[in-house]
Amino acid sequence: MDTSDFNFVFLGQSVLKYQVPLDVFNTINHIYETKYPELKPANKQLVGKIEKEHSLFFNGDANPRMTKHNLLPNNVLNWFQQKFSQYLDYNKIKSSNSKLNSIWINQMIEHEYNPVHVHQGSLFTGLSSVMILKLPESYGVEYSAL
Repeated sequence: MDTSDFNFVFLGQSVLKYQVPLDVFNTINHIYETKYPELKPANKQLVGKIEKEHSLFFNGDANPRMTKHNLLPNNVLNWFQQKFSQYLDYNKIKSSNSKLNSIWINQMIEHEYNPVHVHQGSLFTGLSSVMILKLPESYGVEYSAL
């Protein structure tokens, strides 16, 4: 297995850290910035205490909180699916029913947070990823350094 495109970190479970291709990164940012009014709110679907949570892709079972939709092009969806498959292979997890379920954006501001939670799917556990799209210029005073 080629492992040249990620770094391995162990934090109680395996974490693979990737450099996101610029076209994937730019596409997600562009969709968020230009189609914001069309994005479905994802707050009722997610556990975060975040006002601006919006869905870009949902392929789960339709429910009162969310219906199927997709605003992402195939190259972005394929990139995510390839990375999840690589994670399963790297950790020797055999699965023939891996399915990309949802992709959303959390636009967090001061005092908002995402609590500790788990993701579950048809595997014994769900796979999750985090992609940082933009960072604030300052995080404020670091109180532990005073």
